[in-house]
Amino acid sequence: MGNIIEALCAQDAKFRKDWDLFRTVYGRDVGKWGATQEPDAYSNGKRGFLTAKGDIVKSKEERVIADWLFYCGVNYEYERAYEHDTATEHHRQYFPDFYYPDAQLYHEHFALNEKGEAPKDFKDYLQGVAWKRKVHAEKETALVETTSHTLSTGEWMDTLEAALIERGVQPAFDPNRPFLGLPPVSNQDLARSFRVFQQHVKNNGLSHAQLHAALREQSEEGFAARLRMYLAIYERIAAEWERRLREGKFIDFEDMLIQAAEHVESGAYQSPFTIILADEFQDSSRARIRLLKALASNPPVETHLCVVGDDWQGINRFAGSDISVMTEFEKTFDHATRLTLNTTFRCPQDLCDVSSKFIQANPAQIKNSVNTTNPLTKTPMLAYGFQQEEGMLGHVEEQLAGMHRFASEGKLTPAKGNHITIMLLGRYRDDQPPMLAAWQRQFGDRLKIEFRTAHGSKGLEAEYVFVLNVVQGTRGFPSQIQDDPALQLAMPAPDPYPYAEERRLFYVAMTRARKQVRFYTTLGQPSQFLVELVKAEHLKIDPVDGVALEACPKCGNGVLQLRGGQYGAFHGCSRFPACDFKRKAEQGAGQPRPRTGGSQRIQVPVKSGDRCPICRRGSIQEKNGRNGPFLGCSRYREGCRATANIR
Repeated sequence: MGNIIEALCAQDAKFRKDWDLFRTVYGRDVGKWGATQEPDAYSNGKRGFLTAKGDIVKSKEERVIADWLFYCGVNYEYERAYEHDTATEHHRQYFPDFYYPDAQLYHEHFALNEKGEAPKDFKDYLQGVAWKRKVHAEKETALVETTSHTLSTGEWMDTLEAALIERGVQPAFDPNRPFLGLPPVSNQDLARSFRVFQQHVKNNGLSHAQLHAALREQSEEGFAARLRMYLAIYERIAAEWERRLREGKFIDFEDMLIQAAEHVESGAYQSPFTIILADEFQDSSRARIRLLKALASNPPVETHLCVVGDDWQGINRFAGSDISVMTEFEKTFDHATRLTLNTTFRCPQDLCDVSSKFIQANPAQIKNSVNTTNPLTKTPMLAYGFQQEEGMLGHVEEQLAGMHRFASEGKLTPAKGNHITIMLLGRYRDDQPPMLAAWQRQFGDRLKIEFRTAHGSKGLEAEYVFVLNVVQGTRGFPSQIQDDPALQLAMPAPDPYPYAEERRLFYVAMTRARKQVRFYTTLGQPSQFLVELVKAEHLKIDPVDGVALEACPKCGNGVLQLRGGQYGAFHGCSRFPACDFKRKAEQGAGQPRPRTGGSQRIQVPVKSGDRCPICRRGSIQEKNGRNGPFLGCSRYREGCRATANIR
């Protein structure tokens, strides 16, 4: 696929331009109009969405505009103070979205649909729009406007470019301009996306007309300009793919399935089999279903089909699978009987209950209740929060060292064999800790430690599972680049639930543990999945080097963070500006409470390895905090708050 894309870029200037524009500007979806957005970046006290220039903007739509400006070499300032003083008792100082100093032009991007309406939860938004227009008219400052509707249709680009050219600024698109912040979507990731899309198109037997009908339907609420460009690029790639197949007299894997089904359907092949068993059925594609149906519809022989699958673990959409084959099984096969397997031999009951509720939050998943033969009742889930991601691995090493010590003392015994099994899980391959090999050597006599991606862990288990880097962000968990809405164009039964595939993947990660699962996150950017579990009171995030988290009472998707404002300290939602919840920081019911006693400064010289002079039971260790490394007691979790500076 990558080779085809490279060839088309070299041969066709228009394809090259479309490809470069897509990967730099349109590579990331903006979501449905009016839907809540999860900020994916934080810098200099601002939370929002990182741009190629390195700015933090308030919405994904503004990021699309900012990235186009950056790659076109247009000098802009984001939310610079308006040149005239507008602060009154009714209005604060005005900060327009964009200002172009070389054109002396202001730019406002309004969240308005085709009818000029604002999202329902945008209070007094239209009054603000009218006020901004009035200010520019009164002060005689130049203003260009774009809206959510014109962004969706693609008209915004022509409007903005014309306004800039009229005022002497000529945008010059350069896709190779070195980015300062967010990189463009990689060619490899995009090539993989188009290959997945192709698998679904061929497996589902979709024609050009059917794809364009899906485009029209999904453009009503989706990012129409992006979907249109995605499909146009795909059709060029697919045409070259098919040309190469014909030229070389090749078939691809989807052709194998389709031609095999045709061979059976035509009667050219007579199956002698009376029983067909299909395992891992949730990973089936429509083409595989067609083949199974052809084999099962075998008039001369009485044939029985049995499939085994778990739609909760349908995580292979990237390989062409479609979980609707599970939910629509009775519609596809006549005389179907469903047997529910609701006993597990792995997880403790508490973990079964929590994970089952979590996965069934998506109404499209088949309902089920799970019981276990595992008698363990101790806390099956823990979560640790850190000021910085860098602090996670040090804590993991401490945990491994403690488990090794307990195993050596006979206080921790393996479920079977001679080793305690520990699986470190990551959403991506590069989540693998760089010191994994060293840990395996250091603790290998008692602990069997391995790393897997969440995808690679399916079907496996360990006594203890550590899920690393469970943070919110573009490459977080949930991943905001793998669940691309464009794939829904090729799905016969689209799954519109947010991050549906990522939710199933998180469920798989949760349920690998025979004894306990531990999540590692940051206090400022915890995964929305963890926040959901906290809000439902299934989980508490233990702040290893900071303050305990409280789920936002307004949106339920963010956590409250202490901030300073012109009227004093307050607690605000981590999802600001998507959620504007604020509460004064006075201590009160339901407010975040500091850990008892706070930190206690050590008054005598100490170094790493010394006995703690405060509790006289723990040892002094080097830790990472919000202000950098410091010394602290190893018994922090047991209540000792001793700290000292590193000299």
